[in-house]
Amino acid sequence: MSDLLSLSDDECKERWLNLDLGYGHQLGCPLLREDIVSQYFEKDENVSISASDVNVVVPAEGIYLAMTTLLTPSDHVVVTTPSYQSLHQLAESRGCDVSRWSPSTSVDGKYTFDVDELISMITPQTKMVVMNFPHNPTGGMITPAELRCIIYHCRANDAYLFMDEMYKYLEHPGVETLPSVATLYEKGISLGGVSKWGSLAGIRIGWVATKDEFAKREIAKMKDYTTISSSRPSEVLASIGLRNKSILVKSNMDIINEGKAYLRAFVQSHPDKFEWFEPEGGSFAFVKLLGDVNASEYVKNLAEKADLCVMPSELFIDAGDKSLRICFGRKETIEMIERWRLVVEG
Repeated sequence: MSDLLSLSDDECKERWLNLDLGYGHQLGCPLLREDIVSQYFEKDENVSISASDVNVVVPAEGIYLAMTTLLTPSDHVVVTTPSYQSLHQLAESRGCDVSRWSPSTSVDGKYTFDVDELISMITPQTKMVVMNFPHNPTGGMITPAELRCIIYHCRANDAYLFMDEMYKYLEHPGVETLPSVATLYEKGISLGGVSKWGSLAGIRIGWVATKDEFAKREIAKMKDYTTISSSRPSEVLASIGLRNKSILVKSNMDIINEGKAYLRAFVQSHPDKFEWFEPEGGSFAFVKLLGDVNASEYVKNLAEKADLCVMPSELFIDAGDKSLRICFGRKETIEMIERWRLVVEG
């Protein structure tokens, strides 16, 4: 908190010190929404985003609002998997026909998403395509050209494109940042927030943005039955974070780059136990276990012997039980890997 407040400009200091603690604006503080537009969204040649297109939400709430208002039973939905659970399960709970788009591993040691395969899944019956890039849990990416190709086919079939962009701006060196789908496509819905690139998950500020008038209206109506409005102190803190986005992103990317290099070296030093797939964005690697051990058993052993919490792949739909989602985006990454090393090398 002290670090963030030290970055505050005079306007945000004034807002913080003289904050009205009553209910806020239903769509979010107008000043915050302007900051989201000016600091987060990239303008594109097709569609530009304005503050009226932004609804401030708790990040996970944004997924719920979009899917419960736009999807109906028997709608066809294409979802990128493995994924954050609600990205596919909310569609399934609505009674939708869900097709899953999963990555494969490429010869260059990365998780690769075949865009042609996705396009083959999109039909005139498709109501929504759901994606998550940079991808959690694999760290995989698509290119801006591939994104525009996907948008072309969504537009041709009048399908919404919902993009979870929570890890945007944490692309690794040499990997291009994707434009937000809300700026590219009139039925694009961008889920963003300050949790990941800003390390501000505790203030619970995110947003859904779209140019689609029906989606905006229905999401706003449903929000009256969830949070109604955001925390006003959190909105000011989010504005400070957004106005200092470049500082926060650089700080986090320094941590990510150091942690990723250390994790890569550790995993590759044990080729009989692990297989490394190079993540291209975000703060996670999806490390494959070799041999007979299952991930669900392995993580219990790590918790007991090293006091480490690692997610097994069985927690992600269609990911099996042979991989570990490892976070390398913490200041303590090297210390944690060294504790892991003691277990592996005994």
